[in-house]
Amino acid sequence: MMKTGPKSKPMTDIICRLSSVKKIAFSCLFLSLLLGIQVSWGQNSDSLKTALKNHPGEDSVHVKLLNTIAATYQDVNIDTMVFYASEGLTIAEHINYEMGKALCSSKLGLAYLRKSDYDKSLHYYQEALLSFEKMGKLHSMANTLLSIADIYSSQLNRPLALEYYNRGISVFQKLHYATGEGFAYMSIGAIYEDMGNYSEAINNHLEALRALEKDNYTPGIAMALSSIASIYSEIGDTAKTNEFIAKAERVDLSKATKGQELITISNIGGAYSRFNSYDKALKCFERAADIADSIGDGAEKNLLVAQSADMYYGLGIYDTAYIKYQEAFSTGKKLDEPISIVDAGNGLGRLLMKKGNAKEGIKYFLNSFHLADMHQQKQSIFETAGLLSEAFEKERNFSEALRYRKIYDAYHDSLFDKKNSTRIQRLGFDYELAKKETRIQSLEKFKVIEETSMLKQRVVLWTLISWLVVLGVITAILYRSWVQLKISRNNEMMQKEELQKLAKKLGELNGFKDKTLSVLSHDLRGPLNAISASISMLDENLISMEEFSQLRPEVNRQLNSLTNMVDNLLNWAKTFMKGQATAVPEQFPVLPVAKQVVQFLQGVAKNKNIDLINDIDGSIESYCDRVQLEIVIRNLLMNALKFTKRSGKITLSAVAEDNNVKVSVTDTGIGMTPEQLAKLFIPANENRTYGTDGESGIGLGLLLCYEFVKANKGHIAVSSEPGSGSTFTVVLPACAPPKS
Repeated sequence: MMKTGPKSKPMTDIICRLSSVKKIAFSCLFLSLLLGIQVSWGQNSDSLKTALKNHPGEDSVHVKLLNTIAATYQDVNIDTMVFYASEGLTIAEHINYEMGKALCSSKLGLAYLRKSDYDKSLHYYQEALLSFEKMGKLHSMANTLLSIADIYSSQLNRPLALEYYNRGISVFQKLHYATGEGFAYMSIGAIYEDMGNYSEAINNHLEALRALEKDNYTPGIAMALSSIASIYSEIGDTAKTNEFIAKAERVDLSKATKGQELITISNIGGAYSRFNSYDKALKCFERAADIADSIGDGAEKNLLVAQSADMYYGLGIYDTAYIKYQEAFSTGKKLDEPISIVDAGNGLGRLLMKKGNAKEGIKYFLNSFHLADMHQQKQSIFETAGLLSEAFEKERNFSEALRYRKIYDAYHDSLFDKKNSTRIQRLGFDYELAKKETRIQSLEKFKVIEETSMLKQRVVLWTLISWLVVLGVITAILYRSWVQLKISRNNEMMQKEELQKLAKKLGELNGFKDKTLSVLSHDLRGPLNAISASISMLDENLISMEEFSQLRPEVNRQLNSLTNMVDNLLNWAKTFMKGQATAVPEQFPVLPVAKQVVQFLQGVAKNKNIDLINDIDGSIESYCDRVQLEIVIRNLLMNALKFTKRSGKITLSAVAEDNNVKVSVTDTGIGMTPEQLAKLFIPANENRTYGTDGESGIGLGLLLCYEFVKANKGHIAVSSEPGSGSTFTVVLPACAPPKS
């Protein structure tokens, strides 16, 4: 679609981007297909009904038949699917058939998800999850976790959506089921794409592609490739977009379901639209809308109607564009779909502006801006702010035009900076490199040794040659010997300094490697062996599900600890390899970041019966790197949870003083001695500590906090006494420094 510029009218591409999360809601359906749950409509529906009619009594077979018939209607008639699944659930509850209750609840969850009735869908999926957990059905648990995540994603509740997607990934990894991982990673990538975090979106889609290629699941591969093409088109990378479109179009879709084909075609259409290939994009969107209509997904069809309207607008066919925008806007209100309302509203506003009715156009723009801001859709806020700035300028309301222009420029800088684009391009390169890595890994050590040996030989050889040249010159031209001798000595000193620098750097890298291997061998192997042993005992029927349930809190605690440790190790490794942490500061309120972290850690706090309180005022802002601040707050809270006894209390607070913001984490934990305080931010192997419940760690989290706070021109203060708890205070700039 049209790109926005200082004097151009923004041509929104909200639909192409925001509908990605809605489309991923088909992931649970795809996985159930892969597991053999779906039944062919044309082939079995009549015979199944005949079998149901001839089967006497209400028993488990009766329930299975009703559930299977419901499955045949999921791409044909959703209301009929609800009817048969409800009948099956009623009988299953009456005869207390746990598997029947789980299967029928799952079908009802999918049906109501397709009808966009998220509350009912969530209810039935939660019931199905409880039943599957009771029976220990890992495959079904994973599918249901992804379905629940899809619902939260559709409701724009991203923290809960990410939590359930990651839980699903954990189960799929236990099952060694790469295709399931792939669909979960695609869903996570779609969430980051909606948030405007394109580097994380690309990264997760590449993870999905790697997983799907392991199983050679071609429909999923086509979806991942088309999604990556769509994201590259959003950042304006024509070459990469065309490359991934070509790869997606070469994939055989003969085995794809209608839903999978819908996602692939929609993504390709979105990519075409952003480069003004309106004819190609329109064909994709209309074809996708027909598929959405055939499977009864009204919300998805409405999004595609709005996308088609955008294409007609781009082609200059304004009457047809107006009709389709009106249709999408009206249906979006009925379905309570903010995505459709925002896009169609902006389209209607642009058409009214073209007709000279700027005042009416502004009403639509303001409504779209309010919805986009309420749901924190960065791309939508950016585009609508540009439209509002131009509209107010035409009305000669220059103060409002300037206000929205500032918002437009601020989001433009955060969404389209060169650093973000460069990171995304590197992710693509890293993916291609990773495919080759396994083939050369066994030879890598020998290659490094060989290259090091050759380097030494070259240094020795060139040193000898240099000395021979010097001696030759001295012998041949005696009267210039003192000049040549001085030059030779200078060259030798420079080479020596360079070699010393190289040796020092290699020594640091080697030390870091040894430390990392030491951590991995001790802190990871032990908990993993314990978890593996627990699962093995369950698999070998040495313990029952009830006994395993008693072990689950400890298993979850070990997993949470390991996850945080690995996350800190990876972040610390990135910082170490770069030499120092770098920050990309921006102005933003602290409260939303703190809320996200506190919500993520509430489960850990609940396990230890600790009150985790967020006491940060919504008016407090900071000028720093948002992602790094989130990591700092998370590590400080994890540290407080680790060293606070059960029934304790942890408070997260913030105050603004002068030009600084002070974010504090105060706990009622075991406190620290002056000797422990002195070693807090020093990287050393002896800094190993254990929490009140035996949680392990080596202090990398605090080191990471120290590096990130320093990179944001701040500092950390700590006050603590043994037995009286601790307070960690992070001091950061409250606003950007004045321009010189």
